[in-house]
Amino acid sequence: MMIKEDDDMDPNNQKDASLFEQQTLSLLYASFGVSLTYMILFFAELDKSDWLKWFYLSLSALFALLFVAAIEILKEHKETLLSKWLLNAYPFLLVTLGVLSFHVVQLSIYERVAFLLMMLIVTISTLKGFKYTLVLYLFALLSYNLSYAYNHSFPSTFLLTSVMVILLFFGLNRVFNRIITRLYAASRELKSVNAQFHASLNQLEKTNYRLEHTKNISDMMMSLMTEIIHSEDTDRLLNTILEKAIAVIPNAQAGTLLIKEDDHMVYKAAHGYDLDTLKKIHLRIEDTFEHKLGNKRKPAIIQNSHAFNLMHASKAFTKQMEDSQIPSSQSVITCPIFFNHEYYGSINLDNLTQENAFFEDDKPIIKYLANQIGLVLNHRQLLEKTLYSAKHDALTGVYTRIYHNERLNEIYKHAMKHQQSFCIALIDLNDLKKTNDQWGHQTGDQFLQYFVKHARHFIDPQDIFSRTGGDEFTLIFKTQPYYKAMKTITDMKAWFDENPMQVGNKRLTVTFGAGIACYPEDGKLLTSLSEVADKRMYEDKRISKK
Repeated sequence: MMIKEDDDMDPNNQKDASLFEQQTLSLLYASFGVSLTYMILFFAELDKSDWLKWFYLSLSALFALLFVAAIEILKEHKETLLSKWLLNAYPFLLVTLGVLSFHVVQLSIYERVAFLLMMLIVTISTLKGFKYTLVLYLFALLSYNLSYAYNHSFPSTFLLTSVMVILLFFGLNRVFNRIITRLYAASRELKSVNAQFHASLNQLEKTNYRLEHTKNISDMMMSLMTEIIHSEDTDRLLNTILEKAIAVIPNAQAGTLLIKEDDHMVYKAAHGYDLDTLKKIHLRIEDTFEHKLGNKRKPAIIQNSHAFNLMHASKAFTKQMEDSQIPSSQSVITCPIFFNHEYYGSINLDNLTQENAFFEDDKPIIKYLANQIGLVLNHRQLLEKTLYSAKHDALTGVYTRIYHNERLNEIYKHAMKHQQSFCIALIDLNDLKKTNDQWGHQTGDQFLQYFVKHARHFIDPQDIFSRTGGDEFTLIFKTQPYYKAMKTITDMKAWFDENPMQVGNKRLTVTFGAGIACYPEDGKLLTSLSEVADKRMYEDKRISKK
């Protein structure tokens, strides 16, 4: 692609433009001066000969028209064929009208005054090259002498005088031309220096703005890292990141944060939109900007959202957005969220009022923020895995002894405060050691998993099911009374009696002893409840083994 050079930057073009402007200004001043002179003569002859005063008035009007034409040429600031012809012709027109006035006014003093006045105007208004000016003054010399010879006898003294006057004015014109040219060159230089100064000032202001913007971004990054380190509320942290993104990226007015869950996207944070409304929208991965653009790694700018959606958005997605009455954006900057090559979602910043609102300089900022979101989400996943491991038994998936004790204390305190009841059931599986010894520890593990998997079907979701030892489990019935808890245990035993575990050609029946104790009937202290439940469990275990 060829880049067209700016004509204004070409020194030759600048010089031509300046010369054209000088010539137009000289036409402007000359036409004004001549028009004013003839108007004065018109008023001087107002009480005299009719034809002479109207002659002066006509010439005044003619030069007034030239004055208006010069103004129009300056407004256009463009050289046309007509303007070029006018600028070349008006000095000859001045000479011609001077000769005509000289010819009409047949008084010696007025002849000379008219001659000198017109030559003076020609001298100061003609800013042309040497050849053009020489031809012009030769034309003036010839015209004046022919006019004088027509009206009078032709004395050699007038010829000599006119030649000397013409030479004098020619010399004055060249000196004046040189002075004006240098003045205009100095003016151009001054304008150029002034333009460079303003350009430097604008560049300085832009640099200052960028430095301030960079400082704001740096401050935002520092505060964001502090938030990431200390915040435990992931949803609030995601909203904070989104708000900071809108604050530091110019022209960003609203935004959303989309997180991938299974095969669809979920709105996790929003600014400028109603998050509850957005969460009702079913957004497929195929509906995201990254998927439509085929760009799943880098930030992208969509300068006309309406045109983009008309071309790419599915009918189902368009209908959902229309039905939800979510404000439509005019332009969007978007970036996918990755961490360790894993796609998490995307951050989208919107301008709701104008197209072409975002720039290339915004991309590194949103990329950084997307990376931080990926870090937060990855941190949350690691934390959730750690917390899950701390709370759940690795083999069976039920709660650990530590977490069981935490929850038991919470439920106990709540029950005391609100005078409510709860029950605990201690369960001890029979023959786990025998199974390990006879069939191996892998079968023993399967035995435990089989028990937990099917025992869950008898337990309400709000109840707490924990593994508190190798073959020991505990159930906390948060709301069930004793008889319902007993029924749950009885039904559980009956099911396992009827559905033994299949191990190769063998069938292993899961049996266990269970003891239940309820607060406050069986004790008002946790230690008392545990002792009662433990005693009943061993009694039941003795019976179940028989």
